[in-house]
Amino acid sequence: FRSRKGGTSHSGSCLTFCPQDGSIQEDKRIRRLEVIGFEKRYDHEQNKFYVYVVEVERFDGETGLVFRRFSEFNELNQKLAAFKIRLPVFPGKKFLSRSHIREVSEKRQAALDRYMQETLAMPAVVSEAVPPYP
Repeated sequence: FRSRKGGTSHSGSCLTFCPQDGSIQEDKRIRRLEVIGFEKRYDHEQNKFYVYVVEVERFDGETGLVFRRFSEFNELNQKLAAFKIRLPVFPGKKFLSRSHIREVSEKRQAALDRYMQETLAMPAVVSEAVPPYP
């Protein structure tokens, strides 16, 4: 999987972890990544949500941060599942009740980091995959 620089906006059906205008040759493979934190954000209607902060290092040494919602990690998992191979266990949507949202985000951060580390360590057929698009 590849990371898209910048924020969380995306259009069409492009997988949110990939560049929207790149090709396999142009994209830089990921050497290392880590889910290092999470931030509370608000949408235009002032609804609260969390994004996870992912630090990415590419093979050329370039590093950067990407911000992804839980649903975007879930989208990545679903796209990779289309390869019909055994993937790491994806964290469940709920850990605790909604009254403990910060605790849920902390536990999800650790679980998402574990999932991403295990996925990145998989053979290139998965870790460097270009997931199918609908």
